[in-house]
Amino acid sequence: GWVVLGAIVLKRHLSNLYNVLLMGLALGWLTGADGSVGRGLAALCSCGVAFLIMFAGGYKAVERYGKPLALMLGAPFVLAIIWSRPDPRAILEGALIPVLPAQGDVYGPGLAVLLLVATSLDALSSLKYSAYVYEKGWRKSWQLRRQRIDLLQGMIGIVAVSALIQIAAASVLRPAGLRLERVEDLVPLFTTVLGTRGQVIMAIGLWTTVFTTYIGSNMGYSLIVADIVMAASPGGTPVDQTVFARRRRSIYRWCLILFCGSPLYVVWTDWRPVPILVASVGLTVLALPTVTLILMRLTADKRIMGDHANSLFTNLALLLVVVASLYLSYVTGVEILEEIGGV
Repeated sequence: GWVVLGAIVLKRHLSNLYNVLLMGLALGWLTGADGSVGRGLAALCSCGVAFLIMFAGGYKAVERYGKPLALMLGAPFVLAIIWSRPDPRAILEGALIPVLPAQGDVYGPGLAVLLLVATSLDALSSLKYSAYVYEKGWRKSWQLRRQRIDLLQGMIGIVAVSALIQIAAASVLRPAGLRLERVEDLVPLFTTVLGTRGQVIMAIGLWTTVFTTYIGSNMGYSLIVADIVMAASPGGTPVDQTVFARRRRSIYRWCLILFCGSPLYVVWTDWRPVPILVASVGLTVLALPTVTLILMRLTADKRIMGDHANSLFTNLALLLVVVASLYLSYVTGVEILEEIGGV
């Protein structure tokens, strides 16, 4: 539990650093506050609103605002795709035959694969769903089918939004022969092709994406840490449900203060979001084997899971994830060291 706790705290801090910067950039683009002061204020306002929703409203408030935010998340990119008129054959080709970047590109093929593995197989992120299921009240075995349907719908939504973002970016940038090297270039490039509406679309889409991620991740991890602390506290978990709920909510709120408050210093720096994102992903892949082995140990134990314990196939698949993440960490580490002249 303490290994998971340490990984969560460090990963959340790194992730919030670039989330804060990206929200400031996006809202600054939308409002015209392009200076560092304007972006900093935009970031602080975004973080403040998100914090109030999580701190005061809790899971019910997040669920209430989830559907409008989901609509805002996909709509801008749908409009960008409609206006840019992408080639359907190119979309199908890109989906069926993915191509890694060349060695001379901004990020090499090893790092591209590392990013893909980290976002697809992030065991830490998977832990959040169990916390949400508990908050939703789905705690009985007969509700397992409902949980699986909900999880499948969420996965389909994530894939759909990811596809929309990639298609929108490719349909705008590729025909014009434009090349993206920094996050800060997104709005100028979209504005060049689509005009002012491109600036508005990209700003709203990016801000909504980061804002929803910021809320979902901080709330989910705060709930997980609260459960870990409650389980490890002297005397264990209180039998009285009222006492348990009050203590858990108190720890949850202190975690929110830590996770959301500690990274705010980044608005007074000149740091860029992408390098921080890469560092966060690197930490994720390094932590992935340990966390996956812990999860495999827990979910394979029939005393804990009963009839729902892992099958042999599931355990082999998890071991494959561990081996792949270790290999990719090594390959990418060597690639980065070679690029900076360390070896």
